[in-house]
Amino acid sequence: MALSPEQISAARDFADHIGHSLGIGDVVSLRTAIAAAGRMAGTFLFRSYSLALADAKAGTVLRASVAGESGAELIRLIAGALARMNIRVDEQNVDISTGAEGLPGFLETQALLEPALTLIKEKYNLGYAESAQAAAVATAILIKVGEKHLAADSAFSIAVYGLIEGTKTVPRGLRD
Repeated sequence: MALSPEQISAARDFADHIGHSLGIGDVVSLRTAIAAAGRMAGTFLFRSYSLALADAKAGTVLRASVAGESGAELIRLIAGALARMNIRVDEQNVDISTGAEGLPGFLETQALLEPALTLIKEKYNLGYAESAQAAAVATAILIKVGEKHLAADSAFSIAVYGLIEGTKTVPRGLRD
């Protein structure tokens, strides 16, 4: 999947903003930043869906086939970006069941990051699906930034958990 120059620029800006907002400097913050980037990729993807969600409340987990299909594409995008950065993930060691341990809640993450990331999205004139792809690449960038502090397999597990959570969880402000 080829990204536009605007998406690449947005990915860098997303990664910079998330890293600065969450204070990357230790493993706990790094885990939080990677999960947050994955969550926001999923949230942007969720916002691109054309689902009828008349009564869905923020924080509700939904099951939609588009989430599985499109989310899998974003996971492959993260893996591909990591491979281009010479980071190898051993699929045998990926365990998303530990992805959320010790992380802030989904809605808290969204409330903290989405306003600024939306401004970046608008700066580059991206739609939600394009922003989801840029945020997936931002996730890979954050994994690269922290490669000396967090094993790639663990970081990828956290990213995938966050992304899946974002693709299936109703965000705040869905009816804006």
